[in-house]
Amino acid sequence: MFVTFDTIQTRARRVTETADPYLTQRRIEILDAARAVFVRRGFERATMQEIADEVGISAGAIYRYFPSKEALITTVCGAAGADYMSAFDVDATDRSAFDILADGGAAVWSAVFGPHGEDAIRITLEATLAAMRDPEAIGDQFARQMAGEVEQLATLVERAQGEGSITSAINARSLAATLIAVTQGMQLLHSQLQGDVDVNDAFQLLVRMVEGLQPSDD
Repeated sequence: MFVTFDTIQTRARRVTETADPYLTQRRIEILDAARAVFVRRGFERATMQEIADEVGISAGAIYRYFPSKEALITTVCGAAGADYMSAFDVDATDRSAFDILADGGAAVWSAVFGPHGEDAIRITLEATLAAMRDPEAIGDQFARQMAGEVEQLATLVERAQGEGSITSAINARSLAATLIAVTQGMQLLHSQLQGDVDVNDAFQLLVRMVEGLQPSDD
């Protein structure tokens, strides 16, 4: 569930909130710069020097915060994925798991097709290709991240099943994986068709499909 970037700074602060404020801010600036360069140039063509120039520091200074470009790639993607998945965090309210799924899905769908949607699909595709080309340095981390997203949704689906709002006849992990795949697939198709697809109508159809998984009264 990649990538909005709108709260990447917040995510970075949470990770490094106990660190020196200057170092924390510099790390945030490097992540923002890396994201911008990755969107513009792609992972393979982007260089540490270009990222450093974006921040206004030396390329060597980046290695104080990130040991390699691969580490930057996985951190940028991880922060963005965490941003998306925060929409599905269980809160302190009395909302049902089904409502959290529905509201979170709407929030993510809105972000995917919002102002940063084009950047999002570029990073998604770049991350997928990078993981295939470098399965050890990037692929393993990318797989763990995606597996974590599937498991988070699956846990929420299982809660909804326990509440009786989704039938227990389906596999929770399969539904979670399907929801992620549909979102990413529509994101890609939207880009390929240059926006010539009614994403709002598609989302309503997806909602109706999920609602159809509620247990029948029979």
